[in-house]
Amino acid sequence: MTVPGTTMPKGKLVAGVGIQSIEFDEISDAQLQAFGAVEEEVHSVKSLLNVSVNFAYGISDKLTVGIILPYVERSNVRETEHDMGTGEVELAGDARGLGNLTLFGQFRFYHDNASDAAAILAGLKTPTR
Repeated sequence: MTVPGTTMPKGKLVAGVGIQSIEFDEISDAQLQAFGAVEEEVHSVKSLLNVSVNFAYGISDKLTVGIILPYVERSNVRETEHDMGTGEVELAGDARGLGNLTLFGQFRFYHDNASDAAAILAGLKTPTR
């Protein structure tokens, strides 16, 4: 993802929703067993759904701050039982819940005209649980 160098105008608030859906080629049980037999931590996921709520606010014409909070679903998670070195495949089921909260700030330090801008983007990703 590319983030533009432009920032939001002072006092403007924007809210949005992002949706990402991915269907994966699953790893076969035989492949998972082979990885587990050599004590490699490998898992397989059938699909991923990530729905995020995003907010950003223009503190000034040069500084934008924001927050991103995702809800994540992973279906048909399978992994190997590698603790015993047997390589047996275990169905972990589905996993869903809030993802990591991201707080970010973007400071525009260069702006020549409507098409030329550069900014520094920094953020903090923190667990929600």
